[in-house]
Amino acid sequence: MSQNSNFLLRRLEQAVGHSLDSSNARYTFDISRTSSGDIHVRHSTWTRPEGSGEDSYTERSHLTITIHPDGSIDGTAPVFVSALNAG
Repeated sequence: MSQNSNFLLRRLEQAVGHSLDSSNARYTFDISRTSSGDIHVRHSTWTRPEGSGEDSYTERSHLTITIHPDGSIDGTAPVFVSALNAG
């Protein structure tokens, strides 16, 4: 993993409050921009029981944030929003 990728991974882990390195979990980030300029981010945690097949992941939780054109950030995850605001 490149130094920049590693830095981004650590910042994302800080923002979501847990490690993103797990053999029984997957994490997704869906990012979109609205016509008004808002950026929406949805982070989902997918898990599977130990020993189950690769296709048995279930979404366990998610959080969402919105980054507004004026730079303000709000959302459903205060830790995530605080970490992003900290820069």
